Amino acid sequence: MIPSLPILASLHSTYGTYAVLGNHDVRTDPQAVARYLASAGIVVLRDASAVLDVGGTPLWLLGIEDTGVKDRDFRNFRVHWQESADALAGLLAEVPKEAARILLVHNPDFTEVLPPGRIDLALCGHTHGGQVRLPLVGALAVPSCFGEKYTGGLVRGPSTLVYTSRGLGTIPPAVRFLCRPEVTVLHLRSG
Repeated sequence: MIPSLPILASLHSTYGTYAVLGNHDVRTDPQAVARYLASAGIVVLRDASAVLDVGGTPLWLLGIEDTGVKDRDFRNFRVHWQESADALAGLLAEVPKEAARILLVHNPDFTEVLPPGRIDLALCGHTHGGQVRLPLVGALAVPSCFGEKYTGGLVRGPSTLVYTSRGLGTIPPAVRFLCRPEVTVLHLRSG
């Protein structure tokens, strides 16, 4: 079902391995995908949170599931993602204001609707780095309302830092050109 599952299952982390479902997951069988990931020891946050104890300091992970809706018009995007924004508001109501908060959400466009000052870092995927890139041109197509802004790497969104991974997968047709897949390792420190 998930070709990269053996790789993901082999990951070992002091604090566990966490995931959110993406657009292709929710368009197929989200329950089956979540069960499959859980069978590999991966905690799937489906509009849910987890609190990690990092050296005596709580670190909140907030996971928002993808809606599965394709739309590159941001006005429509906001409408389709309103339930997700409401779910995040509910999760944030449980988080102490001084706590560190990391958002896991597949589609980085969602970071454009985050409440100011409530998320310290958002970790995303979805755009696959543009998948097919040409020299001097860049990505031929990016599934985002914001062009190449969220194709990959660290950028400042309107209210937080956003890291978008190119990930392991591909958008059909299954080809990548000048856009290597990646598994990202981030080292966080308190600031």
